Amino acid sequence: MKSIKGITLFTLSILFLILSVSSKCLAASDTDYVDINSKISPVSINKVLTVKFNNSLNSNTINNNNVLVQDENNNAINVNVNIGDDNKSIIVSPTDNYEYGKSYTLIVTKGVQSSTGKNLLKPVRMKFITVSENIGESPINYNY
Repeated sequence: MKSIKGITLFTLSILFLILSVSSKCLAASDTDYVDINSKISPVSINKVLTVKFNNSLNSNTINNNNVLVQDENNNAINVNVNIGDDNKSIIVSPTDNYEYGKSYTLIVTKGVQSSTGKNLLKPVRMKFITVSENIGESPINYNY
């Protein structure tokens, strides 16, 4: 009888440990980013995105490994990544247009460094949506 209680207690303890660790991992994935412009309105399918920083950046760390765009399914989108003329901004443009009416996420990883060699404390994330295909293509009618 004692062994059944012991096994049950041990099993419950392990189950509790697994659930608490996995819930912390799931919660951490959403809060480990600094979200910017979370309420951005729909952008054009060829939108050039600019991420501005307070300090000069190490141009060697501004690349497609540290700056990326993902689609709704977390697939990487081909983009051109450049440092701005001011050395304090990152310019991201799609190599091909984004798709109409889709959601994307721009991610700047902790691999980006300042000119003094300091990495970002947290990765930066910006979610954006592209315009629907029919926006801007239909004529405007005025009714009086």
